[in-house]
Amino acid sequence: MDYQTVFETRSLIPNGLIFYFLGPIILIAGIIIFKRVLENKESFRKRDKVCAFIMIALGSFFILTLTLFYFGTIVLAVSPYRNGDFEVAEGYVENLEGIDYPNGYDNFDVDGIHFEIGNSLNPGLNKKAYDGGPISSEDLYVRIYYVSVQNHNCIFKVEVRTNTEG
Repeated sequence: MDYQTVFETRSLIPNGLIFYFLGPIILIAGIIIFKRVLENKESFRKRDKVCAFIMIALGSFFILTLTLFYFGTIVLAVSPYRNGDFEVAEGYVENLEGIDYPNGYDNFDVDGIHFEIGNSLNPGLNKKAYDGGPISSEDLYVRIYYVSVQNHNCIFKVEVRTNTEG
């Protein structure tokens, strides 16, 4: 039987990269405001100092949290996949349920293994059927390479069977 690879992750960068810029942007804005407060004490109120401090604290918190998440993602999911420590589910897509709006999820099973697509911060496949993703119908016979992280199966490669002849 022949298979065609329709998805394979190639990046060590988790999805949703825009979230990783949020912390530095808030931190830099807070530092700029705080620096201006210190340079021009008369024109700024106490409220401006508090706002700058909160922005610096939030920016630092986001940077720390997302850094831990990023390295945790690499250690728990991406590195095992790269080192060949993954599982394979093969069979027909079953119980495909999708929510047709941008923040929705696709849920489905293959060979008794449950998958959920749509959480953009998880590594691997996150492109739902609604967005043109490779898991689009229950009549697909697929081979899915994945790593289980806690309660989530991170899909790193999807192959679709192109013919049914042995």
